[in-house]
Amino acid sequence: MSQISIATVGRTSEKRSRPRRWRLEVGRISSTDGAFALQCTIVDMTVDGARVRVREPLNMPTRIRLFDTRERVVYAADLIWSGPPEYGLRFTGRSTF
Repeated sequence: MSQISIATVGRTSEKRSRPRRWRLEVGRISSTDGAFALQCTIVDMTVDGARVRVREPLNMPTRIRLFDTRERVVYAADLIWSGPPEYGLRFTGRSTF
């Protein structure tokens, strides 16, 4: 039977300099040219970016908009990683609506 050391509990390989906020809230993503828009789940978020999930994998463009309906903010974002159905975004700008 293996044991887990108390010293290792809660230790992660987190590389972010700022903490993530767990969200699991509905948002919307769209291409910058408006060619597509769809509902997504904002899984977690930092001030610099977010992880979003969509129902079906898609060919995500490299630049998108993320609409955070709870905070009433639109983020301009770059796609930085893809592991469908989840995608990692880095924010490049923001505005309120």
